[in-house]
Amino acid sequence: MRRSRSLVLREPRRIGAIIAATVVTGIVVAAGAPAAAAPGFASGASKPPGLAGVRYKAIDLGFAADRLTINDRGQIAGYGNRRAYFWELGRVREIQVPDEFNYFVVGEINEAGTVVGTLVPLSSLDGSRAAIWHRGKFTVLPTFGLAQYEGTYGLSINDWGVVFGTGYSTVPDRSFVWYRGKLTPLWENNQDSSQVGINNWGDIVGQYDPRFNKPCTCRGAIWIRGELIDLGDFGDHGIFYVNEPRDLNNRREVVGYALVAGGYHAYHWRNGVLTDLGTLGGTNSRAYAINDRGQVIGEAETASGELRPFLWERGTMVDLTTRGLRSTDRVKDINIWGQIVGIRDGKATLFVPVPR
Repeated sequence: MRRSRSLVLREPRRIGAIIAATVVTGIVVAAGAPAAAAPGFASGASKPPGLAGVRYKAIDLGFAADRLTINDRGQIAGYGNRRAYFWELGRVREIQVPDEFNYFVVGEINEAGTVVGTLVPLSSLDGSRAAIWHRGKFTVLPTFGLAQYEGTYGLSINDWGVVFGTGYSTVPDRSFVWYRGKLTPLWENNQDSSQVGINNWGDIVGQYDPRFNKPCTCRGAIWIRGELIDLGDFGDHGIFYVNEPRDLNNRREVVGYALVAGGYHAYHWRNGVLTDLGTLGGTNSRAYAINDRGQVIGEAETASGELRPFLWERGTMVDLTTRGLRSTDRVKDINIWGQIVGIRDGKATLFVPVPR
């Protein structure tokens, strides 16, 4: 994920207007709309299975990847070795980029199956461009139109089709939202901080730098209706990269990891409460993704220092190697059905929960 800095949300009403406009027109999947039955579950299933009674079955998706994203319909987008892919119901297709670009780096997929990401140009003299891909067609987002901005990155897309991204430049970077052809600038960014994503409420998660330093005095934050809310920390263990948010859901929950004495721990944030998720007996842990049920995935160390994938729910961290995953599996995203996408032996893999 590209790193950049966030100050104050300068145009909060613009985001509200964009979201409100989509409510009126009703043309994109609505927030909270029921998802189609996901692969691996019987047709007509009314709710996801409880975690206590499941193991995970691994399905090779047929392509190499280091980035993966999944929606609640079970559609998956991925990127690896400068190639992007779209997977659905057992079939994989390579995403073909326009002739003037070299490759497409996948960011996120929404419930409509629209993928946001970044098109990298053929020439290193040209800037990258934020773009969305839907049903085989690319829409390249506009730039700021200012000489100092070299290009844009597409980071996140919500179910209304609102894109969140960052423009990088020779001066401080600037974040933006885009909807139906209109790009709205937001705030200036420190180039060393990270911007994460947007949910269906228009809330945005990323990092800000109260000192605007290099290296970044990076703190995690969520912008709700234009108000910056600091996500907190686990104590004064240094000033650089104190809190690294990684994902948010539509319940305004944020996950990531933050510094602790001697390392870092995965966290869950909601309504101003920062919860340390702990580890699997070792020093470090990191949370990477959260679904709309509040289930969190990430990786944590054991007492012997071995790194293992975990799933956390309602105060309990489960070692996923006890549920069918391997210690070398790397988890990337999780949907509301508990399906996890990750990487096994360099290959994109779908881990489907099945009854024990």
